Amino acid sequence: MAADDTLSIRDATLADAADVRAIYARSVETACASYETVAPGIDEMRRRMTALLDAGYPYLVAEFDARLPGRRRPAAARRHVTCRGDGDLRPPDGT
Repeated sequence: MAADDTLSIRDATLADAADVRAIYARSVETACASYETVAPGIDEMRRRMTALLDAGYPYLVAEFDARLPGRRRPAAARRHVTCRGDGDLRPPDGT
């Protein structure tokens, strides 16, 4: 990281839904850490984020160089007891 690069963690907003969806979709499509086999669309991701935010849960994103390389959602978002909270990172190449 260069001296002028800044990584920040902030509350997610619905404006982040497309980036959050892209990060999560990569995990669904290329890993086995999700119980989903098809990534949700942007509208579904907005619905999920809204439900959590409206319930008062935190939904965090990492922001680096004006991109979102990662996201973290609360344990309440998981329907499975094996996952008490999860997060995903976008690889450095941005894919």
